[in-house]
Amino acid sequence: MPDETPPEKHPDKHPAPPMDHSIGGRKESQYTMEMALHILRRAYRGESITSILADPATPSRRTLYDWIRDVPEFGDAWAEMRQFVAARQRARHDAKLAERAAAKTQNPRRRSGRRSTYDPERAQVVCVLIRQGWSNRQIGRMRGTPSLSTIHYWLRHQPAFRPLYDAACRQREFNLWLDLTLAVDEVMDGDPSGRAKAALIEKQMADHRPKVWRWD
Repeated sequence: MPDETPPEKHPDKHPAPPMDHSIGGRKESQYTMEMALHILRRAYRGESITSILADPATPSRRTLYDWIRDVPEFGDAWAEMRQFVAARQRARHDAKLAERAAAKTQNPRRRSGRRSTYDPERAQVVCVLIRQGWSNRQIGRMRGTPSLSTIHYWLRHQPAFRPLYDAACRQREFNLWLDLTLAVDEVMDGDPSGRAKAALIEKQMADHRPKVWRWD
């Protein structure tokens, strides 16, 4: 039997021994030790059974299985070869897994998924603009500020941003309430322009409030 030297160091320099492949009636078994060693040698090198039997000089698949069943020494050698090839494949597979694990340890990959765009400085800019009375949609349209979808994404996935955002919204609401109070005072003092100011402020306050949909 071949030793456990890697199969690449054992090139097949032995041609297949001759066989009678003529089509005819039932023939006696053509099993020979030379053909058995030829098949085992190629199998030990890692060649598949399909590739070996594709050679016109080798027996058919049915004949090979008959030899494995009917010739005890060939059947034992075949089983030993299959165990050896399986162990070699497992060793190669384990070596690849170990190599990949070592590569991941040396060069860890970034976790898959969306990369966070959250930046505390940009978050502070958003909150300052909110305190000044700007809406999320208006901020999202400005150059250099996060988009509207990004602001909403931060609210869902960045716990540090939510309290800053809530505080800025409360401050904006309070500032608008003060402006509305002054506009109402102007109306009470007889200034007709106060009505337009009050209507505009009320519209801004309504636009800033979150929408709640109900069936009733």
